[in-house]
Amino acid sequence: MDINKAISLHQAGRLAEAKAAYQSILRQAPRNFNAWHLLGLAHLHMGNAPDAAACIEKALAIEPGNAEALCNLGMVLAGLARFDAAAQCFGRAVAINPLDADTQNGLGSVLATLNRHAEAQICFERAVAIKPDHPQAQHNLGKIMATQGTKDYIRSIGSDPLNLQANEMRQFQRSETERFKRIADGAGIRPQ
Repeated sequence: MDINKAISLHQAGRLAEAKAAYQSILRQAPRNFNAWHLLGLAHLHMGNAPDAAACIEKALAIEPGNAEALCNLGMVLAGLARFDAAAQCFGRAVAINPLDADTQNGLGSVLATLNRHAEAQICFERAVAIKPDHPQAQHNLGKIMATQGTKDYIRSIGSDPLNLQANEMRQFQRSETERFKRIADGAGIRPQ
């Protein structure tokens, strides 16, 4: 079986056949990076994330500097709730290819999950700077800025919004409304 035939099967959604084709290739050439990587993606598309991670890790043992495989492994590990390992994969991919908006966004998403909001915001800002029309990065950046802004305001008044007095709550609401208007204006969003 040749790799192009296996890829065609994969692209046609014939995942079981593609998986068998990749495995056939690996019996002949056990150090075939593409076959391991693509077998991992076939496992992922079939809903088997643990085997997907194992195969992509074998691919990366052959080509440790492959940014695409690192991103795919990061995505799989995040899906398995192995967020620290996912952040390491995305971080290595960003070091290899810092100008990839999807990689920056992936790293930011994992960092946000790990409550590393300041680092996540930097990644989302970089993703939007690289690709201004990246909808997921724009969404993630707005979300992290809103979250961080609320936390900063709470710290500044030294209180939790659920425990504010009525006048403090009105001040908090006005402040948040103004902040969201500034964010919307900066993003070019106009109220309906």
